[in-house]
Amino acid sequence: MKLTSESSSSMRSRSGVGQVCDCGLPAKMFISKTARNPNRRFLGCELYKEGGNGHCKYFSWVDEEEVKGWPRRALVEAQAEINEKNKIISQLSTTIMELKGDLERNQL
Repeated sequence: MKLTSESSSSMRSRSGVGQVCDCGLPAKMFISKTARNPNRRFLGCELYKEGGNGHCKYFSWVDEEEVKGWPRRALVEAQAEINEKNKIISQLSTTIMELKGDLERNQL
C-alpha cells in the first residue's frame, strides 16, 4: 500500500489525535494511494514506513466508509492525471536544466 503522511493541523484535530498505536507510540495519519481506497485517510504506527508493520498491527480508518462508484473512479482518474502531470513537470525540469547548461557552455 502506498502511503503519504498527512501533516495538516486541521486534519489532526478531526482524526483523533492522542490515539496510541499497539506499541505505545502516537498514531500517525497516512493517506492510502491504493486503487481500492484512493485518498482515504487512516491512522497507523508512526514507524510503519521504517520497518513495515511486523512490530505493530495498529490500523484505523479515519473515515467510516470506503469510497465506491463514480466518486472512486473520479479519485483514481484524478490521481492518475496528477501522476502524469508530475511526470511531465519532471521531464520539463530536466530539459530546462540541460538547456541552461548548454547556454552557459555557449556563452563561454
